Amino acid sequence: MAPKKEPSKLDWAQRRNSGDGRREALDFSEIPKGVLHFEEVDFSFNGLTSHELPQVLEVCMRCPRLRVLKLFKNSIDDSGALGLAELCRYCPTLEEIHLSHNMFTASGASSIITAAESSRREDQVPLWLRLEQNHIEDAEAVFKRLQAEHSVCRRIDPKACTARVCARKCRVHLPHFCLQRLNAVESNQDMPARRDSPNLPRQMLRQFRDDLDRQKGKSKGKAGKSEAAHVAAKEASAPKPRESRKPQVQVHQLLDVEGSQEFVCYLCRGVVHYPTLTRCSHLFCSPCFQSWVVEKVSEHSSGPEATESMQAMPCPVCDKALKKADVVPLHRAKHPAAAVMQRRWQAIRIKCAFHPELADFGETCDWQGDLPQYAAHCKVCPVGSKMRPSSRAMSMPVPTKGNGDRSAFSEDDVCVVKYDFEGEDPKMLRVAAHDIVKIYRTVPSGWAGGILLDKSMEEVGLPGWLPINYLELYQS
Repeated sequence: MAPKKEPSKLDWAQRRNSGDGRREALDFSEIPKGVLHFEEVDFSFNGLTSHELPQVLEVCMRCPRLRVLKLFKNSIDDSGALGLAELCRYCPTLEEIHLSHNMFTASGASSIITAAESSRREDQVPLWLRLEQNHIEDAEAVFKRLQAEHSVCRRIDPKACTARVCARKCRVHLPHFCLQRLNAVESNQDMPARRDSPNLPRQMLRQFRDDLDRQKGKSKGKAGKSEAAHVAAKEASAPKPRESRKPQVQVHQLLDVEGSQEFVCYLCRGVVHYPTLTRCSHLFCSPCFQSWVVEKVSEHSSGPEATESMQAMPCPVCDKALKKADVVPLHRAKHPAAAVMQRRWQAIRIKCAFHPELADFGETCDWQGDLPQYAAHCKVCPVGSKMRPSSRAMSMPVPTKGNGDRSAFSEDDVCVVKYDFEGEDPKMLRVAAHDIVKIYRTVPSGWAGGILLDKSMEEVGLPGWLPINYLELYQS
């Protein structure tokens, strides 16, 4: 019998996120000791800090065949740059390092780039180094300085320069380097040119909070302690006009998964819908963020500091304190940076959930298009139409006290949703007919608490409430 082939990838992405907003410590003792044969190591989406980075680097040092290291969507800053620079010198086989959506400044980024460039031989493929969406001030000037001193290319022409070939024979590729969080995007060469695109000012995102305060009728510095997070939670839970349901898009539907990572909601792991932008430049689905606010306020009100007002809400990604004025729907943010993000979000290319590359059953749909067109496609999708019921009930049952048999379901039961349900309260679960949910608890008033499951029966997003009589037991 042939020996079992060892896996070539160590996939620890999203290990630290428990699914309910809490972060769990990574248990590195689960990783085997001694020499490892992984060619790819993935610790993305874990909120890792520079203090935890040495444990990751120690694992990488034990991988003599290491080619790809993914550390995007973490909280690594300049104090971790020295270790990453040393890894570049120690692992000459590295071909890709993904460090986007962290907290590096120009100093830390320069250290990594310098070490990577000096350690690569001329006969090697260029190192694919992703450093966009960090805190690099004046990225255009930084890149010009690096270009003058080192063999680097920002891959302006994707046809001439690929991940393995550089048309200029440079040693390091820095794609999208000028797309940073807190600096001026002074060059528009990393995105399609538009005649109506304004020149983005130097302090573009730095002034973001001032703009948000002005939209709320306040001047900078006048938001006092009364601007507490429980006020934001109260507003978030207030009744809102009913919005037409947009089908949630999963990450595997993206045509360019890697290039669209900044538009993946940290809370539900889907492509953001109804995007909400924070002062710290993070995007979330509006319902996800509202649920996060409600949950955190509830934790505070039942905790040891319940007698004190909650002065700020931690960002789910970086824990930065946010007040109500620091959070705004993306389309309402009157700022050039937000306008750029809005255009990029609308230009995201996706494929149908029933695309041949995704569907594991009979009929498929070949549709591909822009994200805003997906809702209209779902209404006419030939496969999706067959999966929806041919006729809808004329009236939907409304849960009332005593309505619904609480004993019909028990904890951990898996159920099928019979009707679309879009609760206006953030605590409610938004589902569609034929969705699968797992039940956590039921109450006599006719409600069930549960969480949505995907096709692989994995939990998706945050738990919520829905009517018991909208459910029936799932028959496998």
